[in-house]
Amino acid sequence: VQKNTTSVPGYRLRPGVSSVPVPLRVAPDQGWLGIDGQWNTFSLRLGSKQTVAQVLPSTASQQIWAVNRKGCTYQSSNQSNAVEKFSQDCDKSRGYVFSPDESSTWTSQGFYSLWVGGNFGLNARGDYGYDNVGLGIPGEEGPTVENTTIGTLINTNFWVGHFGLHPKPTNFSKDMAAVPPVPSYMTRLFEQGSIPSLSFGYTAGVQYRKLPDIHLRCSGANSC
Repeated sequence: VQKNTTSVPGYRLRPGVSSVPVPLRVAPDQGWLGIDGQWNTFSLRLGSKQTVAQVLPSTASQQIWAVNRKGCTYQSSNQSNAVEKFSQDCDKSRGYVFSPDESSTWTSQGFYSLWVGGNFGLNARGDYGYDNVGLGIPGEEGPTVENTTIGTLINTNFWVGHFGLHPKPTNFSKDMAAVPPVPSYMTRLFEQGSIPSLSFGYTAGVQYRKLPDIHLRCSGANSC
């Protein structure tokens, strides 16, 4: 449930503003994912079916990334025919997959470069589009942003999806006059009044470290 506060220690509210949203705290999943270490993930609800995807926070990216179902399919020979099969093990190890074609609210934008990781030689292209993204699993019902940018991963260079925390917009064209930049997920959370600012805090947790209070807080001093 959205809550507001009139007490903001250390800050002064703008004239005419009587209250602001309280910082949003997002609990981590009760599990660990990753092929370069076992890291705490956070759940997102994607598309019209609210498909759950477990992702890692990214401070470099402004986008939502999720593993496309095609990233966990493979060709299996059945006598003279090639049969496409789905790997349940892949699905689980990659934080569960998202099928854009099964979402009635998906708007495709085509394939674009997955630029995050390019400095490390991790180059690939993702199937991009716009769709609804909510924070937390069904039942937790964190806020939802409609028609936001999602890059879906098919290539295995990027194994797990991510939750981009950077406020910068996404450009799908060099001609920004004809195709304006798309606001980031964090910006849209702020614009719709779900968070009080674009600041965030993140405590990273891995399986082999005992950190009792891993969490993600969106907006507020020392706080997604």
